[in-house]
Amino acid sequence: MFLITPDHKTCRKSHRAVVHRQRAVAAFAALLLAATGRHARAVHKLSASHARGTNQSKRRIPHGRHAANVNPRPRQATSHARQRSLYPKRWPGASFFNRTKLAGNWFGVRKRLQRHGIDFEGSITSDFSKSFFGGLRTNFYAARYLLDISTTVHTKQLFGLPGGRFYADFQNREGPNAQNVQVGDIQGFSNIDAFSAATLARMWYQQNFLHKRIRVRVGEMYVDDQFLYPDYGQDFLNPSMAHDPTVFVLPTYPQGEPGIDAFLYPKKSFYLAAGIFDGHLHEVLNYDPGGIFFIAETGVRWKIGPHKLAGKLKLGFWDHTGTFQTLNGAPNVAFASGWYSVLSQTFWKSSSKNNPRSLGGFLQIGGAQPNVSIIDRHIGAGLAWTGFMPGRPNDELGLGVTYARLSPEAGLPYNFENDYEAFYRIQVTPSFIVQPDLQYIQHPGGNLPNALVGTIRLIVNF
Repeated sequence: MFLITPDHKTCRKSHRAVVHRQRAVAAFAALLLAATGRHARAVHKLSASHARGTNQSKRRIPHGRHAANVNPRPRQATSHARQRSLYPKRWPGASFFNRTKLAGNWFGVRKRLQRHGIDFEGSITSDFSKSFFGGLRTNFYAARYLLDISTTVHTKQLFGLPGGRFYADFQNREGPNAQNVQVGDIQGFSNIDAFSAATLARMWYQQNFLHKRIRVRVGEMYVDDQFLYPDYGQDFLNPSMAHDPTVFVLPTYPQGEPGIDAFLYPKKSFYLAAGIFDGHLHEVLNYDPGGIFFIAETGVRWKIGPHKLAGKLKLGFWDHTGTFQTLNGAPNVAFASGWYSVLSQTFWKSSSKNNPRSLGGFLQIGGAQPNVSIIDRHIGAGLAWTGFMPGRPNDELGLGVTYARLSPEAGLPYNFENDYEAFYRIQVTPSFIVQPDLQYIQHPGGNLPNALVGTIRLIVNF
């Protein structure tokens, strides 16, 4: 017969206490992991361990820095599609701030419309600018905003017609044109500066044919939505970063022009494109030249290296058949024409598909007739680094420069206008962006002192 002494009782009680503590720790860890929604396998193992009883509970539970490696999983990088990780699910207000669209799902209506091929997008872009020195004036703070509401209808989901897409874009602009009241430069320093108005800026229909080898678009359009634009140049504030300023008669923001364009893709890496548009450019010039605007473009695409870094080269020509006033007061000329080239290249990108970090750049060169275009030569270049800071994979750093040679026939004191731009785009939440921007402008307008202008841009997507 086995006789239990007080020492044996004490040992057994101590053993039971250890077992209970181990079970409690395992149960607490399982609840904690389940609450955070992570490491499902670890939850399963811990729960099973608890259910198997004393023998399993005697396993040593790791401590210290090894405790987090119970069931390690590779850390997922944050992207636009995975930005919910920025705010814990249990954090108050997380469901609101994690929205990619601030207005949410409209109680399910938005998703139901999307299933039928109807999508609504909205954004408010606000710019607050201050000229620190030079230009026209420094005692003026310019605040303006652009409200943009658009709808896209995919005909396949709605009507059963594959390859069709309808688009309409309404804009409301309010505030001064800071280009004219602060700096006086020719190229502009904010791409939302325009006259105050509420307009239907774009409305077009696009149809694909032959398995997307041919694409035709007709309606009221911005030409640089399809032509001219460089990759990695769209987030700069200076308009010359997004399209060559030598195309001074370009139908673009703030008002599209009626026209038709077509793209032909004989191969995925090569395309030919052409478009014809109304040339009555009331918003671009101080007079109406009449005529039509024609543009043609060809381009090649490639991918290099093991990470398939994408590159693109565009070559284009444009012509306008209207009647233009000359810069030197000579008789009007019956046309205007020019050319452009755009090179874009990705230099580096993350090897993870879920990580948006990348580094890319662009170079653009263009020319136009010096007797009608105040900018007759242009060279622009820029770098855009997404995820410049490792802990901020969706933020973007941009550095760019544009050189605009001013036509000698304009009779200006200086023969060039340069713009140096730096910005940092902060993705505060999936639906809210803050973008500080600084630009140094040499010889604004060809006759003004060098200027330094700062802008804070706020973007809310709803």
